[in-house]
Amino acid sequence: MLPLFLFGFSVSLSSLYCFSKLHEFKVPFPGSDTAFYWYIGSVLKEHGIMTFHIKQYFFSPLYAFCFYVFSLLGNSVSLACFFSSFCFLVSGIALFFLVKEIFNSRVAAISTLLFYIYKPLVFYSFLPLKTMPFILLTLVFLLFTLRGFNKEKNIYFFLAGLVSSFSLSLEGLFLPVFITVLCFFIFKGKSYFKRLGFLFIGFFLGFLPFGLRSYYVSKSFQVAPSLLGIHFYIGNTLGSDGVYKKVKDIRPNAFGHFYDAKAIAEKETGKKLTPSQVNLFWLKKSFSIITEKPTRFVSLFLRKILLTVNDFEVPNNFNFYIISKKIPTIRYNIFSFSVLFSFSMAGIVLYILIERKINLFLLLTLVYSLSLSLFFIASRYRLLLAVFLLPFAGFFVVELLRFQNRKILFVSFITGIFAFMLSKIPIFSEQARMTINISYERRLRYAEILDRIDKQYKYASMERKRKLLLKKAGLFYRFKMEEIAEYLRRNAKNLEGKGEK
Repeated sequence: MLPLFLFGFSVSLSSLYCFSKLHEFKVPFPGSDTAFYWYIGSVLKEHGIMTFHIKQYFFSPLYAFCFYVFSLLGNSVSLACFFSSFCFLVSGIALFFLVKEIFNSRVAAISTLLFYIYKPLVFYSFLPLKTMPFILLTLVFLLFTLRGFNKEKNIYFFLAGLVSSFSLSLEGLFLPVFITVLCFFIFKGKSYFKRLGFLFIGFFLGFLPFGLRSYYVSKSFQVAPSLLGIHFYIGNTLGSDGVYKKVKDIRPNAFGHFYDAKAIAEKETGKKLTPSQVNLFWLKKSFSIITEKPTRFVSLFLRKILLTVNDFEVPNNFNFYIISKKIPTIRYNIFSFSVLFSFSMAGIVLYILIERKINLFLLLTLVYSLSLSLFFIASRYRLLLAVFLLPFAGFFVVELLRFQNRKILFVSFITGIFAFMLSKIPIFSEQARMTINISYERRLRYAEILDRIDKQYKYASMERKRKLLLKKAGLFYRFKMEEIAEYLRRNAKNLEGKGEK
C-alpha cells in the first residue's frame, strides 16, 4: 500500500504544482461553483455561521462550511485545491481497502494504481470543487457499510450513516448510491433492522447541525440539495440535448439555479415556497413534459446513456482540455475514459463468466449510470461512475496476466473492443467543442484580470482599494453573478472616507 500511496502523492503533488501557476488556482473563477462558495465563505467569515444574510446553504452545506474555514486561514480558493488533493490521496487508500473486501489484494492494488493515473481523476484532484470530497465520502461510506456486514459490528453502520449524511449534503447523486447499498444488503444480510437503526442514527446526527442551522435562519429543514428539481428539469426540458443548457430567465450558475428558479416557481404558484417545495415544483414541471412526449424522453434518455459512456469530457465549471495542456501528468497520459471503459467492460464480462454472480460494484455501476442519465451529463458527475468501473478494469488486468480461461478472455477482449468503439462515437462536433473552448478562454481572460486586481489590492491605498473592488464587482456582473458583485460593492462603499493605513 505504501508504494501506491507514494506514487499517488507524487502524481498529486506534481499536478498541483503545475496548476498553482494558473489563475484558476488563485481566484474565484467567474461563472463557476468556486466563485459561489468563495462568496459564501466570505459572508460567513464576516457575519458568522448563523447569519441571516444566507437563509440556506443552497446546496452542499458541508462544502460551504469548508470554504468558511478556508477563508479564515487564507486564500480559500487555493486551500480548496489543497483539500481536493488530500481527498484524492485518501480516496485511493479507501478504494484499495474497499476493493480488497470484495475482490482480492491484487485487484485492489491494480485498481488503486489505475485510480491514481486516470486522467479525469488527476484533473479533478487539484480543482477547487466538491467533486473529490464527494468521491472520498462515498468510498468511505461503502467501506464502512461493507465492514459492518463482514465483521458484524454495528459501530461501522453508525459511522456509515454519519458519512452518508455528509456525502448527501455534498451531492444529490449520492441518493441512488445510498438506496442501492441499502437494498443490496437488506436482501443479502440478516438482522438488518438493527443495523439500519444504527445507520439512520448516524445519518440523523450527521445531518442535525445543518438541519438546525437551516431551521434557525429559514424555519425550514433541508435534507437533500435544493437544486435537485431544477437540475432534473434542465436535463429533460424541451430543447435539452443531454448536456447543460441554459433555461430561460435562469442564470447559468448556482445563484440562478437557486434564486431565479425559486422566483419563477413562486411566481407561477402565487405563494412563498420552501426549498423542498421549489424542488417539487420543478420535478412536477419536468414530469408533465415527460408524460406529454414520452417518446422524446426515451430517445433523450438513450442519447444521455451514449453521452455517459462517450470519451468526451463534457466541461462543467472548468475545461478539461484547456487546463490539461498545461499539466504534464494529464497531457502525456493515455488513460482516458475510452481506455477505462473498454478495460472495465471486458472485466465485467470476465467477472460474470468466472464468478457467476453480481457484486456491489456491478450493481452500483448500473444504477448510477442510469441515475446520471436522468439529469444532464457532465464530466465531474460521471467521475464516480469511473471509480465504480475501476475494480473491473483491475480484475481484467489481473486475469490477463494470469492468462487462464483463454476462451473467456477472448470473449471479454472482444467486448472491450466494442466498448472502446462505442465510446469513440463522435457525438460532439468540432464546432461544438470549439464554441465550448472559446467560451472558457473568455472566462480565463477575466480570471487573469481578477488575479491582477488581487495582487494590486494588497498594497493599494484605501481609495485605490475601493476602485479595485468596484472593478472586480463589474467583472462578476458580466457573468451574471450579481450577488457577488453587490457584496463587493458594499465592501467598496465601506471603504469610503477611510484614511490611509
